[in-house]
Amino acid sequence: MLIFPLIGRIISQLSPLRFGTVFSCFKRLWIVFAACLILHACTLLQVTYNQSPELIYWWLDDHVDFESAQSEQIRTDLKSLQIWHRQTQLNTFANLLQRMSVMAQDNITGDQVCAVVDEARNTLPALISQIEPIATRLAQTVKVRQLRQMERKYRRSNKTWRAEWMDGTPEERLSLRVDKGLEQSQRFYGRLDSTQRALLAQMATESPFNADMSYTERQRRQNAILSLIQDWQKEQSSKDVAQDQIRALLQSLYISTDEKYKNYAQQQLQYNCMSVAKLHNATTPAQKTRAVKTLKGYENDLRELMAQK
Repeated sequence: MLIFPLIGRIISQLSPLRFGTVFSCFKRLWIVFAACLILHACTLLQVTYNQSPELIYWWLDDHVDFESAQSEQIRTDLKSLQIWHRQTQLNTFANLLQRMSVMAQDNITGDQVCAVVDEARNTLPALISQIEPIATRLAQTVKVRQLRQMERKYRRSNKTWRAEWMDGTPEERLSLRVDKGLEQSQRFYGRLDSTQRALLAQMATESPFNADMSYTERQRRQNAILSLIQDWQKEQSSKDVAQDQIRALLQSLYISTDEKYKNYAQQQLQYNCMSVAKLHNATTPAQKTRAVKTLKGYENDLRELMAQK
């Protein structure tokens, strides 16, 4: 169970994608493994990735408050997970970044952007399969007091999420989304001019993003995790049954069981892909060159990480 919040972070960043550049999406995806941090300097990325087992451990411990035996096990599991990820996944993302840097040299289409997103998301099942036995092993050791800790953590994080995405006037919420889109975009392109900023604002205004639906799905996932743990605390399941239940739960975190939400997420994804293409196509040659340089820097950084032991 203790690894579930990490999966939740991954899924929350990908479905639906928030308003912003696709580059930021991928940055999140492979940095999620490095404790869900968003980094901007390649050297810092290397340091953080190498420290990721410890960083993820402390993030999880904050949610659950490990006991001694749990702590020892999760540290071992996270180190093994990092080894697997370094050996099998980094090359995929390095190659993807290489293709993205080529693609970013010219104008792009929404379909091209979504194809890249799909390729990145296709790596998630492999990651989930590695997490499945870790989650099964640890979920069966969660105590009642730890479940209460999780509930408290969820309440606090939900309060923060609502404050960021749901509170305030519609104008204030729109301004926040525009500001976030601007921040993400300028990391790759540099300073945007007034026309480009106006385009960002227009796309944010027309976005199908629905905070209420996103929040409801967020709660669904949290409740599914808590309910499974509560059931296990009432009646212990065998290892095989527990693993089947974990597999089903992880699948529901990866692909929502709510058809209405799935349709909404797909609509949001398609819109964001189109928006990324529109903004990219509105950038100057110098801005595209900067984006290409940034992507190549991340690619080189991943290849250096692959060579490390």
